[in-house]
Amino acid sequence: MIEPLTPAQRRIMVAICDHVQRRHEVPSVREIMAATGIGYTNGVADTLVRLERKGYIKREGKGRFAKSRGLTILFSVVEERRQA
Repeated sequence: MIEPLTPAQRRIMVAICDHVQRRHEVPSVREIMAATGIGYTNGVADTLVRLERKGYIKREGKGRFAKSRGLTILFSVVEERRQA
């Protein structure tokens, strides 16, 4: 079973999924910042690392230095709600 998300992680996952649905591309860190109201890039980058560890996303590259749009959604928040 996949680990549940914190409220901040959920906000970021919803922002990523919404962006992909609307624009058919993964958002950049700055676009995630704008969508969630998080005020600094490290906060988004650190949360993306945690989301990858929990199995929600996969990123190209290592840690906080992964490619900006090199992101794949493995488990969306919509799927999480269906399993609950």
